[in-house]
Amino acid sequence: MREKNLKKLNKVSSAFILLSAISLGIEANYASRDSLQTIFLVLDCLLVIYFTLEIILRIRYKKSRWKEFISAAKNQLLNFWGNEPQEEIDTKCLEEWSWLLFDLLLVLLTYLSFLRHSFDHPQLVLLLRLFRIFRIFRLFELNHTLRKIEKKIISAIPTIITFLLLINIILYIYAVIGMYMYEFKKFNSIDFTSVYNTMTSLFILMANGWSEPLRELRTVATVPSLVTDAYIISFFIFSVLITLNVFLAVMTSQIQERFKNEMDAIKKKEEAIEKEITALEEETSKDNKIVNQKLDKILEHISSTKK
Repeated sequence: MREKNLKKLNKVSSAFILLSAISLGIEANYASRDSLQTIFLVLDCLLVIYFTLEIILRIRYKKSRWKEFISAAKNQLLNFWGNEPQEEIDTKCLEEWSWLLFDLLLVLLTYLSFLRHSFDHPQLVLLLRLFRIFRIFRLFELNHTLRKIEKKIISAIPTIITFLLLINIILYIYAVIGMYMYEFKKFNSIDFTSVYNTMTSLFILMANGWSEPLRELRTVATVPSLVTDAYIISFFIFSVLITLNVFLAVMTSQIQERFKNEMDAIKKKEEAIEKEITALEEETSKDNKIVNQKLDKILEHISSTKK
């Protein structure tokens, strides 16, 4: 009964999530019309009331409790850091409660945005209500196909974090070197005035290409052209050609390994089912032999009695 009610609730919630996302787009398009602001405010109130009631109902219909989520989260962290979990991770419980806490945070931010007049910078607080646009990601939970994609994305998060850490290390190293090489100056295509500005400029260089910064530094900067060439080209090689290709290779190998593990798990289940069927057939044949033996004895006894 709980599962049936939860499925109905999820279908209704999907419609409200889409309505919430569409309303934000319409509001952004007609933000200059003051006459429509009251309508948008009333719609916001209705949506936040619904999602508040939805959270209460989801907690009520849930089979897993808060303690089970804490235990699953603890085991997941232990597994992430390379230690074996003490108990098997309840992924379904972990996923359900994570989405629930995500929704709860969005609802609290929306309630906080209603109190914007109590703050010194109400426009910044008003932006909190816009975070509800991220609720559209809940469609990953409500749709079976999207849920499979979500699991694949989540499984790749550790690799993505490692890649981002590596990129930031490279950006930091080249930022510090560049600031001292080019005497903390600001050029048209690249800025060496601070670590943050330099890292940002190098990231833009990494995304948009290195030809223009290289040309400008060779003509304007006092550093020898050969040193500038080595600095820019080596940065591009390490940040894009090597790191990105390694990242893609690791991601591809992880996807292949995950697919192989899934296939192995399916084969193990099939083998286990075949063993169970074989065991049942053997037990059935044994039972049939025992029954036949007992019937033979009974028939022999009857025949001997008649004699």
